[in-house]
Amino acid sequence: QIQAPHPTVAALAEERALRVQGRTHQLQDAAAQLQRGAAAAAAERVRTDRFVTDLAALRQEWRLATDGDDRFAVDLALRPPGASVGSTAATASPTADKTQLLVSLSRGSDGAVGVVSDLPADDGKASMLWGVAEVHDSLLRRQRAEVWQQIGAIAQAEASTLDVSPAEAQRLVDQLQAGEGDSAMATQ
Repeated sequence: QIQAPHPTVAALAEERALRVQGRTHQLQDAAAQLQRGAAAAAAERVRTDRFVTDLAALRQEWRLATDGDDRFAVDLALRPPGASVGSTAATASPTADKTQLLVSLSRGSDGAVGVVSDLPADDGKASMLWGVAEVHDSLLRRQRAEVWQQIGAIAQAEASTLDVSPAEAQRLVDQLQAGEGDSAMATQ
């Protein structure tokens, strides 16, 4: 049997240097991945903080509901006087309360709260409104439209007790609604 010659000190040093260089590259790649992950986590935290802040601002004026899967909605239903604004259960589902009028909220890529616009876009497609002020204004318009629709339905249903036709009752409601718009413009 012939034994293989022992490696020289130079060969051992070169082999060890190659292994150290390979591990150094692996560690540098791992460090770069960790840095990218940390940056992504920090950016996500900023987006989440903005969304939570926007939701808190909306909650000052609107009842929020969620389905438990991090999807939020605003309940536009009117409440009796004295009912607290934020008293809707955090886990209320759309089918739990038939008096709910839910409008779904979205979360933008920057974390801003958004809603599908209630106003028609120029191209006829649905557009999004972003930010607390825009969302709040859209919700107010939707709530007003719903209130006037309910008033019209009540007026038509009660037309006989008012001694007018259902069409006349609706015409009166339409006049009142038009007057509400005029008075809202005058107060601005």
